[in-house]
Amino acid sequence: MISTMSLSFGESRCISALVLACKFLVLGEEAFLQVAEVEMGLVAPINVAWLNIRYPHELGFHMAVIGERTYGEDLLRLGISDQCVEDDQVLKVTRELGRRLADYNNEVVKKLKASLKREREVGGFL
Repeated sequence: MISTMSLSFGESRCISALVLACKFLVLGEEAFLQVAEVEMGLVAPINVAWLNIRYPHELGFHMAVIGERTYGEDLLRLGISDQCVEDDQVLKVTRELGRRLADYNNEVVKKLKASLKREREVGGFL
């Protein structure tokens, strides 16, 4: 299973950890991600875990400690989202991506994922 999520401004609030856990993320321009637990005196262990697993330490530290809103285009630039589109196009683009992914051979995707994971663990091809 491949997790996907779409966010656009005005929809219900999403949990940061859910967004950070997605394999593919389509955002609207006005959508934002904010890890704001530090402002509430909380540690945010799930958010911190996903930030450490998926992103460079400096990015995770900045997002968790500064706790500012980071909007669609910046999330795309930082590599957190895969696409940033106009807010009214989020659902359409996400559905198109989902259909495209659903057409792939599931066994090939599993093998590709395992191969990429294995290469990351051993430090690359060389």
